[in-house]
Amino acid sequence: MNRAQKNHDRKNLVDAQSLLTGIADPDLRLFDCRFSLADSKEGRRAYAEGHLPGGR
Repeated sequence: MNRAQKNHDRKNLVDAQSLLTGIADPDLRLFDCRFSLADSKEGRRAYAEGHLPGGR
């Protein structure tokens, strides 16, 4: 099983350990891409409820 297949069932594209390892990189960008095709406002609500500090 390759890495893409292992990550297929995950909600996140990167695991916590990889994020922790690279968090000091000033070029690191994290994107909150939550959405729902059934509810176009769900992503905005989820963002308003909580997101990474400094996120925009």
